[in-house]
Amino acid sequence: MAEIIALRFEHHPSGLGVHSSSPRISWTFSAIDESIRDWKQCQYEIAVQRQTGPPAHLVVQSAESSLVAWPSTPLQSREQAQVRVRVRGSWMDRATGCAHSDWSAWSSWATVECSLLSSQDWTAMPISSPSVLVSPQEPLRPLLFRKAFVLPSAFGSVYHARLYITAFGVYRAYLNGTQIGDHEMAPGWTSYHHRLAYQVFDVGSLITTKGDNVLCIEVAEGWFAGRLGFGGGRRYIYGDRIAVMAQLEVGGLAAERFQVVSDESWKCHPSPIVSSEIYNGEIYDARAEVGDWNQDGPLYIDADWETVSVLAFPRARLYAPNAPPARITDQLTPKRLFTTPSGRKIVDFGQNLVGKLLIHSITLPVNATVSFTHAEVMEDGELGTRPLRGAQSVDTVVSSGRPLIDWSPKYTFRGFRFVQVDGWDPETEQFWQTNIRALVIHTDFKRTGRFECSNMAINQLHQNACWSMRGNFLSIPTDCPQRDERLGWTGDIQVFGPSATFLYDCIGMLSEWLEDVACEQSEHYGVPPLVVPNVLDQVWPSIPQALGSVEAKMDCGIPSYGNWATGSIPRRPPDEPGDCRTSGALVADAYLVHATSRMADIASVLERKTESTHYSCKAQRLRALFQDRYITHSGLIVGDSQTAYSLAIVFGLLSTKHQLDTASRQLAARVRMAKFRVATGFAGTPIILRALTDTDNLSLAYRMLLEDHCPSWLYPITMGATTIWERWDSMLPNGSINPGEMTSFNHYALGSVVSWLHETVGGLRPLQAGWQTTLVSPQPGGSLTHAAVLYESVYGLWSCQWKVVHDEDRDGAVILCLDLVVPPNCQAVVKVRTAEDGSSSLEENVGSGNHRWKVPFCPWLWPPQATAPFITNPGQNVN
Repeated sequence: MAEIIALRFEHHPSGLGVHSSSPRISWTFSAIDESIRDWKQCQYEIAVQRQTGPPAHLVVQSAESSLVAWPSTPLQSREQAQVRVRVRGSWMDRATGCAHSDWSAWSSWATVECSLLSSQDWTAMPISSPSVLVSPQEPLRPLLFRKAFVLPSAFGSVYHARLYITAFGVYRAYLNGTQIGDHEMAPGWTSYHHRLAYQVFDVGSLITTKGDNVLCIEVAEGWFAGRLGFGGGRRYIYGDRIAVMAQLEVGGLAAERFQVVSDESWKCHPSPIVSSEIYNGEIYDARAEVGDWNQDGPLYIDADWETVSVLAFPRARLYAPNAPPARITDQLTPKRLFTTPSGRKIVDFGQNLVGKLLIHSITLPVNATVSFTHAEVMEDGELGTRPLRGAQSVDTVVSSGRPLIDWSPKYTFRGFRFVQVDGWDPETEQFWQTNIRALVIHTDFKRTGRFECSNMAINQLHQNACWSMRGNFLSIPTDCPQRDERLGWTGDIQVFGPSATFLYDCIGMLSEWLEDVACEQSEHYGVPPLVVPNVLDQVWPSIPQALGSVEAKMDCGIPSYGNWATGSIPRRPPDEPGDCRTSGALVADAYLVHATSRMADIASVLERKTESTHYSCKAQRLRALFQDRYITHSGLIVGDSQTAYSLAIVFGLLSTKHQLDTASRQLAARVRMAKFRVATGFAGTPIILRALTDTDNLSLAYRMLLEDHCPSWLYPITMGATTIWERWDSMLPNGSINPGEMTSFNHYALGSVVSWLHETVGGLRPLQAGWQTTLVSPQPGGSLTHAAVLYESVYGLWSCQWKVVHDEDRDGAVILCLDLVVPPNCQAVVKVRTAEDGSSSLEENVGSGNHRWKVPFCPWLWPPQATAPFITNPGQNVN
C-alpha cells in the first residue's frame, strides 16, 4: 500500500499562520513496495479535529491529492485545527497479476492555524522614532524598539503565545534576550503600498510567568526606504519612516488572553548599527552598543530611550505569506587566504554565493576599524570590484576594545566569493579558517529536482545554475545579487521559470511575487505570467491588461518597437545593448504571438470559453502578420540568426512543412557555421537546443552543449565559474573582466539550458499539471554514456536513469538500459527513439512502480562537423 506523508496546506511551509479560512490540503505518497504496480487513488477521507467537538469526516470519490478543497466549515482568525488523511487505492500484484483495493493507514495528524485574516484583528499600530533626520543622500540609521511587560497574576502557565509582526523596513525580534525565529530580511520585499507581509511566530517557550518580560525589535531600512536602482538609484520609494508593528497574544490554560501591542507606550533608541544598506553594506560601531537592550538586565538605562511616535495604520493589505522565508541555509569555510600584489589580504571561499560573513571572534584596539569588501572575481591579482558599479558591498566594524563575538551584518546581503580584509589580519586569531564563515542566504525552499550525467563539466554547469537560482531567489526572483540593481526583472524569470520550478519548490514564492507584479502593473507596461491554474485564477485580471498595453502600441497588428527583448543580449558590444544580430522587433513580435496563444490556453484552463476563442483567433491573425513581415514563402527568416529560427520553430510560427524544413536546415547551418558556439541571448538561449531537437538535429544540440570555446555554456566552466554568468564572456580568456557595465557573474538566465538537460538528456517532462502524467523520453547522444534525473512531485518521486553499455553476450552490441520509477497515483508515457532514423523505438504506457528496459541502441552520428561560411579566409580551419 501507499503511505501518506507530508500533509501541506496551500503552499505554506509549516501550517502556522496560513492566510486562508479554507486552506486547501495536499499530501504526498511515499515510494511503494516493488511487489506493487499501477497503484491509483480512487477515494480519500479527511478528518478535521477542531478545538472543540468530535472530528468531522469527509469521504470524496477522487484521484486528486493536490490542493483539494477544505472539507469543513471555514476557520476563524487564530483558529487551529488538526487534519489527517487516508486514501483508498487499487493496484496490481506484480507477481500474480491479481487486482487489489483497500484503504491506507491514516496519516499523522498535521496542524493548521489561521493567521489574522482581517485588519480588524489588529490592535497594534506602526511605531517609529519621533526624531529621525531624513536626508535624500544618506541612509536611515536602524532603530531599536523595546517594551517591558508582566503577565497578569491570573496566568498560572502559558498555553500558547503568538507574535504577529511586520515592519516598514526589515527587522529582527527578540523576547527576553532570545532572537525570535531564524528569518533573514523579514518581512521581505513586497509592493508595500498594496501588500504588506507579516510573520507569525510561536513564542510560548520564551515567555516567563514570573517577573518582567521584554519584547524588543531592531529595524533597518531594507528595501522599504533604502536606495534601489542603478545610476544612483532612488531612496524612500515606499516611505521615509522605518517602523515596526507587532502584536503579541498570550493565552492561558483557563482561556485567559493577554496582548502586548506596538503603541505609544514603547521606547526607541538608535542602533549601534550606524547604517545598513543592501547595496553598500553595514557599518557597526561596537562603541555604541546598548546594554541589555533586548532583555531585563542591570545595564538597561531607561532615561537613554525616548518614547515612540505612532504612525497611521497601513493602507496596504496585511497578509501572512505562503512562501517560505529567507534563511541561512548553508555555511562555507574559506578555501584559502592569500595576499595580493598590493599587499591586501583576500579570503577565498571557493564558491560564488549570496549571503554575508560571520566572524566568530575579532579582537582589536579601541577605535580600530576593520572593513570587509566583497566581490565575485579577481582581476590582475586584485579584487575585481568594477562589476559592482555603484554598490560598495563593504561591511565595517569599529572596535570598542572588547572582543567582538559572533559578529555578522544583519540587514544586508550580496553576491561574493572573495573578501578583502582591511584593518585586521585573520591569521592573528586562533584557528582562523573556522573563525570565518560565509553564510549562504536565500528563500528556504525545498530542493525538488536533480540531474547527473557522465560529463563532469555538464554536471558543474547544472550545479552552477542551482547556485545562481539560490542566490537570486531572496524574497523575490532577481536578475543579479551583487551590483546596484538586484531587481525583479520579469524577463529573466520568464526564461528561467521552467528550470526554477523543477529545481526547487518555489511555487509559493512565485505566486506571492506575481500578486505584487499585478499590483504594480500600470496601464502601459506589465508581463503576462504563465503559472499553475490556481495562481492563474488570481492573476487573470492583470494578464489581459498587460497584453492590452502591448496592443495599444500595435501598427497593423504587430508592435512597431522592439528594444525590450533583444535576442542576443550577452553577445552585444559592451556599451551598445541594442546592437544585436536578431532584430529586437522580431523577438518582441514573436513573443506577442506566443503570449496571445498562451492567453487562449490559459482562458481554456480557466473555462473562459469566450476569452479562449477571442485570443485564439487573435493569435491566428498575429501569426499570419508575423509570417508576412518576417518569413519568406520558402521559410527563410529576417536576420537569418539562431534566435530567429529557434523562436519560429518552437513558437509554431511557420505555416507549412516546407517552411519548417527550410528553417530546420538554416538553423542547422547557422549552428555549424558558428562552429557550434552559441549565438543567442536571453530570448534564444532557453529554446535553441529544443529547436534543434524538435527538428531532428539532436547531434547538433549535443555538440553545441559540449562546446567549451567562447561563447558557449561550458566556456565559463573552463574559466572556473561556479555560477551562471550574465554574458558568455563576462570573464575574457586572458582573465580580464568584460569591459561592459552589465557584467554580472551570477545571473541565472543563461542557465535556462538546464531545462533541456532535465527533459531531453534526463528524459522527464510533465504532460499534466503536478506531473501526474509525465512523458519519459530520454534522448542519449554526444559522448554521454549515462544520465539520471529525479523530481519530487506533489505525488512523490519520479526517477529516470539510463546508461549505454556494450553487451558482451551479443558481440559488443550497444544496449540502452533504462530504469524508471513512477510515483503512486501517476502514469508515464514512455517514448524512446533507439535509432536516429526513427526505425526503432520504445513506446509504452506504464503506471506507478519500478520499471526496467534493455533495448538495442544505435548511437547518433558523432561528432558532427562544422562548415565554413560562404566566404572563408584561405586555409581557415572550421573544426
